Amino acid sequence: MVKKISVIIPVFNAEKYLRQTLNSVCFQTYKNLEIVCILDCPTDNSEKIIKEFAQNDKRIVVVRHTENQGQAIARNKGVQNSTGEYIHFMDADDLISPNFYETMISAVEKADADVSACSVFYEKRPVRSIWFRKDEVLSDAAGKFKKTEVLIQGWVWRYLIKKSFWEYNGFSFPNLIVQEDISVVIPMVYYANRIVLCQNAVYFYKNRENSILNKKERDTEQEKKWKENLRDARKIKLDFIRKHKIKRPNKLLYYIKKYVII
Repeated sequence: MVKKISVIIPVFNAEKYLRQTLNSVCFQTYKNLEIVCILDCPTDNSEKIIKEFAQNDKRIVVVRHTENQGQAIARNKGVQNSTGEYIHFMDADDLISPNFYETMISAVEKADADVSACSVFYEKRPVRSIWFRKDEVLSDAAGKFKKTEVLIQGWVWRYLIKKSFWEYNGFSFPNLIVQEDISVVIPMVYYANRIVLCQNAVYFYKNRENSILNKKERDTEQEKKWKENLRDARKIKLDFIRKHKIKRPNKLLYYIKKYVII
């Protein structure tokens, strides 16, 4: 039986990038996909673009919010509306390699793992990219944390996740505007029975203008909210790490070993 992958894409004012993102998903070598697009009340032409694609590709499922709720809530809504055996979260402005899902699901099924992890090219900061040197199955906690590098880069879109595993553990994104990923991915890596590293599945993390992370100017209320969210996200992360006695990496040594020492 060919398993279905639900690709969950929150969409808000992404018209400049959305077509290339959807093409990147729709033309995958792996065809059994369900593409769940959550329209988070965009004010540009994003909804029009989604409708155009949906007319030509019946795998696209459109979910609409009646008010803007942010990426975390949109992702949770996407999971609720998904029907695949696996889920993958994708941002509306990024790209994936043509064989991304074929590589990821083949590896996770072969290893009978809860999660598979991809390599990453980070357009804005290449030094933060993650390139696995080989495909590998990880089962012990130390290896999972060290080799996924999740404590350094907590992006959720790096992972293809077995939906039954996600639901069994009651994972969901907290309602934060920044770093909502980290609150989920650290417990996810910790509890996964096995994680498969997929060297040749690549996620291209694009540098989007005016995104939440790139926004240079915020009013006083926005800045206050931003700082509160950062504190909340860091507290959730540190509480879990301390509770489970997870060793935190030294970021300086991490980058020296990764990019300086050959």
